[in-house]
Amino acid sequence: DPRVFMAGHSDESGASAPLAMSVKQLGLPSDAEVGKLEEYVHETLWAGASGRRSSFLQGADHSVRLSMLYWNDAMDKDPSGPARRALPALYDHCHKCWASCKKGRDCCYWMHCWSEEHSLETWRAYNYPHVTVGYWSLYRVARHISPPPTKRAGWRWYLEQAGRTAVAMHTFGGRGTSQWGLMVGSIFVAVLADLRREGLTALADELEAIKERRMR
Repeated sequence: DPRVFMAGHSDESGASAPLAMSVKQLGLPSDAEVGKLEEYVHETLWAGASGRRSSFLQGADHSVRLSMLYWNDAMDKDPSGPARRALPALYDHCHKCWASCKKGRDCCYWMHCWSEEHSLETWRAYNYPHVTVGYWSLYRVARHISPPPTKRAGWRWYLEQAGRTAVAMHTFGGRGTSQWGLMVGSIFVAVLADLRREGLTALADELEAIKERRMR
């Protein structure tokens, strides 16, 4: 699928699989599925201190990029390269509009063949709730199941990640979207309640202040 959201692990389309698996753990947890979610978080979602933002969906500042699928000159100019071998249909599709693009980038249909620069933009607030749910669900199973099925981080880390992602949505998710209700946006109420209950007061206060500003 050449559409950047569907194939790029973003928006309600590309993020729907990890979102569904995350929520499923709250009612019917599976150690194997929790393991897959942790693999997704630590090897695809969270860049952390590695600094390799080009390989991850979320940066160390907790901003969430528009998509992990992008196109560039190097891929376009190498008809026998790894991009062409791995995704020949995508190569043919992007090459048609990229090679003749007078701007040098982003000349294709608006959901196809984004440049890497465009894919790294973080303003789309709709991308943040799905990521928040993933962290929060892992917090819940790590906190309330004994022994915890999580292996790669503890409950506190996952809850803090959920809270900081929620805050980041209001820091980076502008352009008239972060102040309105969002799909899956009810997750922020649950995150705030859990931050309060677990005594993470500073982060809870920060998120609460954002909520109050939105309501004015």
